[in-house]
Amino acid sequence: MPRCYRCPAGVPAAPAGVPGVPGAHARCARCPCRCARCPGVLAAPAGVPGTLQVCQLCQVLCRCARCARRPCWCARYPTGVPGILQVCQAPMPGVPGDHARCARYPAGVPGARARCARCPCRCARCARCPCQVCQVPCRCARCPCRRARHTCQVRQVWQAAPPRRYCRLRGWNTLFVCGTDEYGTATETRALEEGLSPQQLCDRYHALHADVYRWFRISFDHFGRTTTPQIAQDIFQRLLARGFLLQDTLEQLRCESCGRYLADRFVEGTCPFCGYAEARGDQCEKCGKLINAVELKNPQCKLCRGTPVVTPTQHLFLDLPKLEGPLEAWLERSWAAGDWTPNARHITRTWLRDGLKPRCITRDLTWGTPVPLDGFRDKVFYVWFDAPIGYLSITANYTDQWERWWKNPQQVELYNFMAKDNVPFHSVVFPCSLLGADDNYTLVNHLIATEYLNYEDGKFSKSRGVGVFGDMAKDTGIPADVWRFYLLYLRPEGQDSAFSWADLLLKNNSELLNNLGNFINRSG
Repeated sequence: MPRCYRCPAGVPAAPAGVPGVPGAHARCARCPCRCARCPGVLAAPAGVPGTLQVCQLCQVLCRCARCARRPCWCARYPTGVPGILQVCQAPMPGVPGDHARCARYPAGVPGARARCARCPCRCARCARCPCQVCQVPCRCARCPCRRARHTCQVRQVWQAAPPRRYCRLRGWNTLFVCGTDEYGTATETRALEEGLSPQQLCDRYHALHADVYRWFRISFDHFGRTTTPQIAQDIFQRLLARGFLLQDTLEQLRCESCGRYLADRFVEGTCPFCGYAEARGDQCEKCGKLINAVELKNPQCKLCRGTPVVTPTQHLFLDLPKLEGPLEAWLERSWAAGDWTPNARHITRTWLRDGLKPRCITRDLTWGTPVPLDGFRDKVFYVWFDAPIGYLSITANYTDQWERWWKNPQQVELYNFMAKDNVPFHSVVFPCSLLGADDNYTLVNHLIATEYLNYEDGKFSKSRGVGVFGDMAKDTGIPADVWRFYLLYLRPEGQDSAFSWADLLLKNNSELLNNLGNFINRSG
């Protein structure tokens, strides 16, 4: 007879055949109640710390009684066991490991948790972390090192899949490409934190993202990578030759302790616009404003938490004011003939109304596309100069005839799908780069931007482990088609929308099963 996992050794579980007893995960008769609706899910009265409330999503997830809000996975059982929950994803003081479990200890061993070096908690079994007893790599659920794309980001990619299917059904020649954005400070920062080279990190996450998209049944013609330098360097050389690049001195934060310049995500501080205390050195994720790192209040180095100093350094800038006229003329044509979502038009108009300013396109980093110019060969391109060019590079890696797509604006219509915070880079910076290069590039005809998708009453955050992530979506037991339906049901929006487990259940039952399901069954 299986042993009750909540009681001391030797206390047997309830006998087989008792309703609500899920086999080896059973509780004994004196333990809190089980969910009356789901035979495979345990429950407990509200308010009992560390136990579960009545199941809110039958046979899928319960809610943790410690926060009564977020779904969570148990530290003692393998990921994928529905309903066996312990503590939620929200950081809880005094909870060692925050429900991360050491993979080499058997299921059911209390305190067998490992965590990564960046989390404040310790392995409950050996009081040291990473776990010195079993030497198992980090499995900490709070740490972003084990997060794939969250559902909000998957939505940006998934929204492009139905139009692609429609085009194929109509018999139109269609190319659907996507890829992992591999250069930039975010990659270099994460690689340092995990003790990997940037290339090793990118190899791992490319495979992980590809697996997530396969599970969501998003069928790209090619899912590639942005780490192909030739086309970006060619566009740079054409911009340089045509006089659209400037050289100027840029004040930049430098950490003397680490001996490096702190570009973009190597620095955090208070946003000068909205006061958000954890703004990055390139953009505030709360208000969406683009930021120069030296504008941050109370800046800190993300690596050592030291206070950086302002140091002048030479950089290259894209002369956006010189390209403003051609950009406005192109935008008028694109808006008249194409379909841009209202938020994409509004964001672009705001940038133009405020007046374009030269945009720095180089960074003092080692991981990125090298700048092919004497005096700047120790620098790399800024990720938002080179990442959109990755669409062209990904296509070139797919077919030698890539120019039939990307240098053929008379016969090709280009659709871009993204979140609204990426609009300025695709409607201003990227088009200016292609217009300045003057090589008959295909520019976007239709730009579709989603509003933000929030999580319950907060924001999705990979860094804080808040939200539903692509790899976690598979473990919920909810079929991919349900996720696909729900994410599309939230579109189109006129304002920020919110994901909630209760709403997912409601839309699945009322819209997908009752309305659409009954309609299809009756029409068949």
